[in-house]
Amino acid sequence: MDAVRTGSIVSLVVSMALLGACAPRPTTRPREGAPAVADTPSVIRVDVGMMSPPPAPPPTPPVATPSPAPPDQPPPDEIQPSTPTPGTSAVIGATGGTRVNLRAGPSMAAPVITTLAEGTSVEVLDEPVSAEGRAWQKVRSGDREGWVVAVAVQPR
Repeated sequence: MDAVRTGSIVSLVVSMALLGACAPRPTTRPREGAPAVADTPSVIRVDVGMMSPPPAPPPTPPVATPSPAPPDQPPPDEIQPSTPTPGTSAVIGATGGTRVNLRAGPSMAAPVITTLAEGTSVEVLDEPVSAEGRAWQKVRSGDREGWVVAVAVQPR
């Protein structure tokens, strides 16, 4: 029983010593009339030679500045020079096999008249029109006329 009691006392003493070592220092009030002393923080010295340098920031890609288009050519996001001219025969292409909407007007909001499969022959009716950030081409397919996105109208 004495060994258990001795072990408990030793554990208690060690615990109190650790708590005392880890506890913050009590703040003391200066005695009345004593000069005021500023509390200075402890200084920690670091061997800079042992530290690794901070990581470098990732490289910034160069910013490409577009050159202005010559005045006689439309900007590249508008009408492409490979667009068929009015009165010529063309074909629906460059769709990856998906169908193209033939719309009542040059707008994504215009009602869809029908859809045209890739390879469908069309007649180009008018010059392309730029609307909503897209070039639109007026075409006729069979007895139906309407507008399709101009990039889908390929010359024969």
